[in-house]
Amino acid sequence: MIVHVVPNHRFVGSFPGRFEAAFPNDNLWFVIDNSDAPVCADSKLVRNIAKDAFWTQFRKHLSSQADLVCVHCLDGDNTRIALELVDEGYKVLPFLWAGEYTSLLSENPLQPYLPRTKGYVLGRQTIAKSLYYRLLDVSGGRLAWVKASLSGENKLKLQQLRLLNEVSHFVSPVKEEAEIIIRKNSLSSQFLRVQYSWLDEEVFDFRSAAGASQGEIQVGHSGWAMNNHLDVFDLLSRERLKSRSVVCTLAYGDPHYLKFIEREGRARFTNEFRAVKDFVPRSEYFKGMQDVSAYIAAQRNQFGLGNVKNLIAMGKRVVMPRENPMFSNLKSLGVELSDLRDDSFSLEPLSATVAQSNQEIAAHHWGRDYVIRESQDSFQVAITS
Repeated sequence: MIVHVVPNHRFVGSFPGRFEAAFPNDNLWFVIDNSDAPVCADSKLVRNIAKDAFWTQFRKHLSSQADLVCVHCLDGDNTRIALELVDEGYKVLPFLWAGEYTSLLSENPLQPYLPRTKGYVLGRQTIAKSLYYRLLDVSGGRLAWVKASLSGENKLKLQQLRLLNEVSHFVSPVKEEAEIIIRKNSLSSQFLRVQYSWLDEEVFDFRSAAGASQGEIQVGHSGWAMNNHLDVFDLLSRERLKSRSVVCTLAYGDPHYLKFIEREGRARFTNEFRAVKDFVPRSEYFKGMQDVSAYIAAQRNQFGLGNVKNLIAMGKRVVMPRENPMFSNLKSLGVELSDLRDDSFSLEPLSATVAQSNQEIAAHHWGRDYVIRESQDSFQVAITS
């Protein structure tokens, strides 16, 4: 039996189906959520429970010893539960999501942000916290010991590191980023790669005619500051855009930031700016992306990987800063990317040959069969270690 602990109902949806395909009838899901929101209506294996009732429900519904407990996302509650499971003798496999990478990769909380966005983030902090962040920034993180005086942040990181040193393996979809985390924190655990999803087959129905589109430029995938929208806006001069529109997907994220970026986009690009603010069916989203000729993913850490994969599978040009470990990861697979740090980066559509090559790489490495096989292999290693 493989048990999954998920932080809230937003993490489920179709999520359980990905693992149930790899391990049919062998999964039990616990959603740590106090809300009454529906969870995964098509799965009878999900238990929606309050965080303080976890152990009662865990023992009630688990009739036999779990072979493996996968803890998805190491927020405060899930990290605590994972440590308790380790102390109880369970074999725990933590899944790192994008939120964990900031603290585990750098002592500097401003690390994910490019200069213009960094200024926005600092402006949103209290005076004391803004001053503290600035000190960390200019010292390159060497003042990290001061962080111990900030109650919650340091405590959670220490708990995450304790967990990662007490388990044999942890999961990430990006090998290069996991290796940095292991090296930087001298972890004793090893990395296992599990893709959080496979490509939706529908995405291949909306492949663009490579080289034929001079369409929109998509910036970012959500309304979180890690997308570094402001810095990208500065790079998109009228000459570079060549009358093409800028589209930002702002259906979710920080409410204040969502409104701010929409205002900035409209002020900067006027009628050549479009904000997608509503969730739409996946097929409708893919259809809308057919008009995109280039996608700028300006995040510096693993974040929004699913959208990057989809745009590559559709034959679009992807532009990304080279310091993002996803950049070297995708390059190692043979994907053709443009470097945001290169002043002459292109926004032109890929040639037909390059687009087809990228699409073939995407279909192989992120296709359903490959992802299921990789999940099975990685879980087997975790179970038998």
